[in-house]
Amino acid sequence: MLFQWPEMIEVLQNYKPTLHYHLVSWKPPRVGWVTCNTNGASKGNSGKSSYGYCIRDGNGDLIYAEAHNIGKATNMEAEVMALWKALHYCMENRYSQVQLETDSLALKNMIRGCWRIRWEVIEKVEDIQQVI
Repeated sequence: MLFQWPEMIEVLQNYKPTLHYHLVSWKPPRVGWVTCNTNGASKGNSGKSSYGYCIRDGNGDLIYAEAHNIGKATNMEAEVMALWKALHYCMENRYSQVQLETDSLALKNMIRGCWRIRWEVIEKVEDIQQVI
């Protein structure tokens, strides 16, 4: 279907996108467990990057949080660093019942063995796999 310019403008002016949403909310862990939420980010890929994580108890109260700039890295390196650091903190502080949550489907699939582990993060991902 070809439009003339005035018709194209009219179609675009009357366009109403359909918005879809999915409610996402934090759920507390089981009794006796803690939840560890992790995230990594990169401005550019690769670019200036940072990671962070927080640990909450069953009431949602913050137990610990940490965030650091890691310099130039990829978004995957930042995501992996967040989870790796969080796991080491949990081990050092004797948290044995930990529910891990990440927003990175790629990282989750690499840890589960569904996806090939990228060379730049293989050492830390294999370390994570051994711990969990």
